[in-house]
Order: sequence, then C-alpha cells, then structure tokens
Amino acid sequence: MHMISENQNLINNILPMFEYKARWDRSGMAYEVMSNGGRIDLLYSVNGKRMAVVEVKRPSSSRSGEERALEQAVKYAKATNTPIAIATDGEHYLKTHQLKENKPLLDYKGHELGLQSIHLLKDSNLIFFKSQHSLEEKAKSDIDEIRGVFNKLNKHGRDIGLTSGVERVVEIAKIIFIKMLCDNNIILDSDNWNFISSEKNKIWVINKMLEKVKEDSSGDVEITDLIINNEKNDIVSKIIELLSEVDLNYEHYDVTGSLFQEFLSEKARGGSTNDLGQYFTPKKIISLVYELSEYKEGKTIYDPFCGTGGILTEFFLQNTDSFDEYDKRNFGKDYLFGSEISRAVSLLAKMNMVLVGDGHSNIENKDSLSLKNGYMEKDSTFDIIATNMPFAPSTPDDVPEKYFKISLTSGPIANFIEHCLLKCKKGGKIILIVGKGFLSENKSADFRKELLKKYNLEAIYMLYEGLFEPYTQAFSCMLVISNTIPDPKSYIDFFSIKDDNSIGVVKKYHLCQERYKNGFYKVKREDILNSKNCDLRGRLYIQRKANFTIGDLVEYIEPVEDKNPNFKLKKMTTPNSIEDGIQMMETRSNKQVKEGIGSFKVKLQADAIVVSRITNRRKDSGRYLGSAMVGKNAGNLITREYHQFKLKDSKDLFYILACLRGNSFQEIVELASGTGGQQRIAKDIILKEPIQKPTPDLREKAKEYIEGIEIINKRLLASIREREEIKEQIKNFLQA
Repeated sequence: MHMISENQNLINNILPMFEYKARWDRSGMAYEVMSNGGRIDLLYSVNGKRMAVVEVKRPSSSRSGEERALEQAVKYAKATNTPIAIATDGEHYLKTHQLKENKPLLDYKGHELGLQSIHLLKDSNLIFFKSQHSLEEKAKSDIDEIRGVFNKLNKHGRDIGLTSGVERVVEIAKIIFIKMLCDNNIILDSDNWNFISSEKNKIWVINKMLEKVKEDSSGDVEITDLIINNEKNDIVSKIIELLSEVDLNYEHYDVTGSLFQEFLSEKARGGSTNDLGQYFTPKKIISLVYELSEYKEGKTIYDPFCGTGGILTEFFLQNTDSFDEYDKRNFGKDYLFGSEISRAVSLLAKMNMVLVGDGHSNIENKDSLSLKNGYMEKDSTFDIIATNMPFAPSTPDDVPEKYFKISLTSGPIANFIEHCLLKCKKGGKIILIVGKGFLSENKSADFRKELLKKYNLEAIYMLYEGLFEPYTQAFSCMLVISNTIPDPKSYIDFFSIKDDNSIGVVKKYHLCQERYKNGFYKVKREDILNSKNCDLRGRLYIQRKANFTIGDLVEYIEPVEDKNPNFKLKKMTTPNSIEDGIQMMETRSNKQVKEGIGSFKVKLQADAIVVSRITNRRKDSGRYLGSAMVGKNAGNLITREYHQFKLKDSKDLFYILACLRGNSFQEIVELASGTGGQQRIAKDIILKEPIQKPTPDLREKAKEYIEGIEIINKRLLASIREREEIKEQIKNFLQA
C-alpha cells in the first residue's frame, strides 16, 4: 500500500480539513514555519495573533504515535508562545492541548475534542480556548444570549405587524431557519448569510434562499414566501442584524438539534402565555418516549399529531449520528412519518427535520383522522406509534363509522387513541401522552375495557404537575402499549414521574425485575377489568394494610342545602385558614347573585373539618389539592364541592389537618385529577386513608406544622398585598 508523506498529507488533507470544517481563514495559515523548537507543520493566527500549532502525521493503522505527536506539538507551542497545540493525522485522530490549563480542549458537553468535533476549532472558539479549556460555560452563556435575541426577534415581529402567535413565529422562524442552515453548512453556508446581510432588499434575498432550500430538498419542504412586504425591509434588516450577533450551530449545545425548538418555547420568546396554541413536549420526556419504544434498526415510526416534530427529530438524531448525508436522508425517507393538522406548525416541523439533516421528512399537513390523509388506509401501518396527543381533540366529520371498532361511543380522545392502535403493526409498540382524564372518565369506560382485552397495556406513567407549563396546566400521563394479545393473568406497571430524577429511574429500570424495588408497582389486569368503571388509576387497586384510618377519628356529615338566600360570604384567604367560619370565594356572576340562582348553598356545621373534593391546583384558583379548613362557628358554604367531617375528639384537629397535607394522601388525591384537574375525590378515599394512631406527641408536632404553614401563608399574603399596592401607586403616578 502506498503511504503518503506528512507533507503531502498536510497539503492534500489537513489544510482543506481545517479550512472547510473549522472555517480557518487561509490567509491565517502558515506551514513549515521554523522556530527555536524546530519546524512547525502548521501555525494558525487570528488577526495577527498566534492561536494554534498543528503537528501533522501521515495516516497509519498504528495508534501508538498519538501521544508523541501531541508532545511534539506542545513543545512547538511553548517555543512560540502559542496557546493551543493540536496533533492529527487527519484520518484516525485529533488530539488537543491548552497550555494555560495544561488540559485537552473540551466541547460543550465536557468531552475531549476529536476529528468529529473539528468544527468547534473555529476562530471564535479558539479565542475562548486561550483562557478556558472547556466550552461548557460558553454554551450556557451562549444559550442565555440566544434567548435574549429570540425575545427581541419576537418583539420585532410585532413591529412588522405579525400579531398572531403562529403567524409571527413562523415568519421569524424562516429567517432563523436560514441562519441555522448557514451556520451549520446545511444546503447554505456563511457566504449566503453574508450576502443576505449586505443586500438592500433583504426580503427578496431571503425568499430566494428559501427557494434554494426547497429545490435542494427535492420539493419536500413547502416553504412559502415571507408574508411581510418590502415596506418593512428596515425591520427585517434589524432581525438579520440581531441574528448575526449569535452562533446558531446547534451541534455546540446540549440541546443538540433543538435550538429551533428553543426559539419556539415561550421561555425563549419572553412570554408567559401560550400565544401559539401549541403544547410543546419537553425534550426530557421525548427522550423517555424514545427509550420506552425500544427502537431497533429498520423500524418505522409514525407520529400522527407531530406538532413541530420534536419526537420525530429525536428518533432521527438517535439513529443517524454516524451516517453520512445520503444515509441520513434515506433514514428520514424510509422510516419517519408524521401528520400535523396546522399548516403553519407542519412547516415548522419540516424546517426542524431539515436542520437535523433530513431533507426527505414524510410530514403531511393533514388531519390524521381525515379520509384525505393517506395514513387512514388499512395497509398504512407502522412499527412504532409515538405521539403527544391533543388535549382537546375533535373527530373529523368525514371518518366513516366503520373505521372505529371499539371507540364508537367513547368520544374523541378514545377515537384518537384507537387510530394509533389501528396504525400499529402486529407486535409493534405504541407510546401515547394523553390527558389524565382518560384514565377515569365515564364515557371511555367501555373503550378502556376493550383496550385491556385486545391490546397489551404494559405500563402507565403519571407525569408530574407543571410539565407543560406555561402552555397548559393540564395533567397528563403516558401509556405504553404493545400490539399483542395480552395474558388476562398479567400485570400492568405503574409509576409516578414527579421530577427529572424520576425520568432517570424509569429509563434505568423499566425493563428490569428490580423496578418494583425502585418506585414501580403493579396491578393485576383482571382486577381492573372486573372493576365497575375499568378505572386505570392504579393506586385505587392497591390494598394498603391499615390498623388505623382517618375514618376512625371523624364522622362524615351529609350536605344539607340552605334555602335561605340571605347569607354573607367572605373571600377565602389561604388553603389552611383556621379562623371563625369558612371563607369561600364568591363563584357566581353578579346576575346569578341578584337572581338568587347558581351555586348551591350548603350549611356548615360548627367544629367541622371541610375538605375540597375538587383537585384543582391552578395557582390562580381558590381551590387547592386536598385543602383542609376549620369552621369554628356554624355558617354557609356556597358550593357542594366540599366534604364535611365532624371530629370525634377535638384534640385531633391539627393532627388530621397534617395527615391531609401529607405526601401519602396528596398522591392518592392527585390520582383523582383529570385532564384539567377537575375530578372529584370520593369521601371513602379520605375516610380510608391509613394513618398512625394519634399520640400527644404526634398531636403537638402536627400543631407546630400547621401553625408554621399559617405563618408562612400570612407573610405571603402580606407580600402579595404590598406588591399590589406598589403596582397601584405606579399606575396612579403614570396617570397623574
């Protein structure tokens, strides 16, 4: 075999590699430079300042010379007072060393730089490497900077006149899309961005670039012209100027491939309300979906409600890391499929797929359940169905009744789930994120029973509160289903994902026998099938041994409606108010109050414990999860949505309140919540809650606990009142 010399390797391979991958300026490269230490193969300078020494070796199957090559590069770097030393053969290895830190250079994830990460050796990073050996801190500051720019871009979108959330974001996203393509050398490059920046009519140039992307993607990306007109060119120029300040090379960041998704997030756009009408699945949950799918090579994936394509891009990135451009495109073409009803959002999904390297994404701008969608055909089935279902779905009018086999009378959520079941091949896997109301709502009871009989529901994961904020406060869960006939004697796994650590537990143990020692629990399939409503809230089937319960300390009081319209109500202050009388929010409109209609009025007995039977935990609501309050005097409630319990012994007051605030009871109550947190808690759930038999010591500790909460709440209320007063003063000042 003919071996090329080091000099030939430098000229033929190394120089082009650094010029095109690291984007080193050819004018800054000097080779065969003589120094006190010897001859330097390649010396690179930025703005006249020496930045890196490169020691070049010829390609060899032997790896023994790597360290010696790096030692030689370090020697030359020290002799010339150059901060960075690099050794490479251009084929098998690239080794780095930063002289100040005496350590190798590290990427944004803390890994040593190698041949695959040579693009990170561009000028801006080399300058940073002079003082720091790792890009991790730079990544954090870069992301914060990018978020700030995204926030400004959103404001400029309003200046252009793009008032609708989706409209504004899509149009700005097109410009970001072009910038990311240029920064990542996908279809476009930095010269294209420089051309956009230098041209006067920027809107016209951007549209030309979008057309170029469409042509290169074989027409798969249906990019339309920017809807803004040329009169707004100055604002577009400002947007381009802002984007020129940041590097959108997504390979730099831990959110690999998700900078585009970062822009779509409310946090990045400086908002607190969901003006897009979209609920984005967090990346950590998408990663869990991928793990639970147990994906194997050659399997097809379908997301019937794909949104901006987060789940599909995860499957793409997880399987194409070592692929070349041709194989990447074929993977997307052959294995990834998606539908999205919103044309604007489907466009964002297609952009997302192009950015991660897939120019042939099969994303359809169609309603998944409409006959106009080709995926409704019987032979259109897939190995894996993975999706975050709409929280408020509606079934299209053109779906024939015969299409649904088991969800005919069960409503849209059941229809959408059955569509996923029907599109899955025999032996395939289905991962669904659905509103938690599906687990217990009455109209889906028959569908749940048939689902358990005909499909192997393997696991249900409860997803923690606030997961989809600020988009929605809806509660949700994840269903893992195999398209196989289940064993009636089998079990279904349950697990509550309460935080990021819980996600790690699921990833580690979901296929292990040890899972039941790590927070998982199981319920017999036949126990659920034999229940009245086929309720899928697993905790309801766990028989907890209890020598003592709350029911041993209280008696339930049946609600009695008060017919007297002349009663007064005060606003509720905190969920732990221990004051004279119950304080409730007026929930009726002024008209209802005037006409004496609306909410029920229920008598409150003296010395009763009152507990909300609605599990609404919304922060701006007057209802709280398992709220417990005390009425020391008889009075009135404006609603029936509370249970009343009479103490058998008044000494147990604080102890019972503390038990109702405990984690065990809170978890049980949480299971009662539906999609919007509006499910009711049955009185028996409270009465049967296992507790320790109270002792004088437990009663005293409980009193200290409740009084401590009361002090904190009073301080919080005082702070809120002070803040409102300041806001009012500012308002008055501005109006003066």
